[in-house]
Amino acid sequence: MEAAADLARAGKGLLPYVTFYQTAGWAGSFPKDADLRKVAAAIAPIAFYRRSLRFPDSPPGYVPTVFCRPDNVEYNPRAIQYTTCPNSVPFRAMVLAQVRRQLDGGALGFFVDNGYDDDVAARSVCESAHHAHYYGDHLTAADAFLGLLLEVSCEVKKRHPNGMVMVNGGVPAHASFYGLTLGDVCDGQLWESYLRSSYSTPKEHLADWQSVYRRSVALERAWHTAPPRKMFTLSYPWNRDEAYFCYCTAKLCHLPWSASLGISDPDHRHFGGHFGTYPELIDLRLGPPLHEHEHGGTQQSAIYYREYQRGLVVVNPARTEQTARIPLGMVRRCRNVFTGQDTEGESLMLQLPAESGRVFLWK
Repeated sequence: MEAAADLARAGKGLLPYVTFYQTAGWAGSFPKDADLRKVAAAIAPIAFYRRSLRFPDSPPGYVPTVFCRPDNVEYNPRAIQYTTCPNSVPFRAMVLAQVRRQLDGGALGFFVDNGYDDDVAARSVCESAHHAHYYGDHLTAADAFLGLLLEVSCEVKKRHPNGMVMVNGGVPAHASFYGLTLGDVCDGQLWESYLRSSYSTPKEHLADWQSVYRRSVALERAWHTAPPRKMFTLSYPWNRDEAYFCYCTAKLCHLPWSASLGISDPDHRHFGGHFGTYPELIDLRLGPPLHEHEHGGTQQSAIYYREYQRGLVVVNPARTEQTARIPLGMVRRCRNVFTGQDTEGESLMLQLPAESGRVFLWK
């Protein structure tokens, strides 16, 4: 509540973190060797259940979340969480009660982590006999998740018409709550770990640039359909070079971008660390793209670039240094944000390091 009040005085709002996918925060988490009868009793009112399911070290019928299975990089045997049933009557009551308390405390909306794309539960119907189902007995868990999210969004909009519900993650492609899809029941989604993740190991930290770029282009194209869909991107760059690479890649497709949550692991030694916020990029205001339908920018050999009202972004996704001359169409004076150097001319002659991005602001 203090944070919400402080932000309100600054003309800003707070989006508290919630998850409607994992039992932590609702029924707790459990060590691997916990008494399975006690675990089942604690989670039964709110957890997804199918009688045929079996997972090691888990009560029969219940599903550990994807992060809590031994083959997942985030697996922690001291804190096993289970998959919720968004259709559960008691779980819905708990969620809406907490939502109203948070809004009473000054929250402007919610950041809903994880989405609901569980590979086991999302496409299945819960068979629990320990709780009733609120939205309909034949909905999949992902369908019911959309119904719950709709109710949360309605609570937010009743208090704050400009409030926001942002979802990190998604649901299966064909999930639907009586015709409504994810984009209909929230204000936007977060693409977390955009190009660079918070993992401290190179294999998990790095994403394939071409795959990220293709998806980014598809997202920008989708914005021009009705109704528009909004995607926000969040990267965890290890250093300034990676920050520019991530930012400029996002801006090739006019995607909102941010970096990390603070500097808690500057040497990227720990799993899930935060490596820096890079306000020099977050605070940039490029204005709208000069050519709205130039999705993904212009490719010149291995280089990609895109012009905005107040500047230009350039990306070299190749694993080798690249040289390029970018035409400006007129004599322009601009500043290289990365180096702080000014230049003037009808074109930019650039030597771009491998896997790099640069921003130029018109002067």
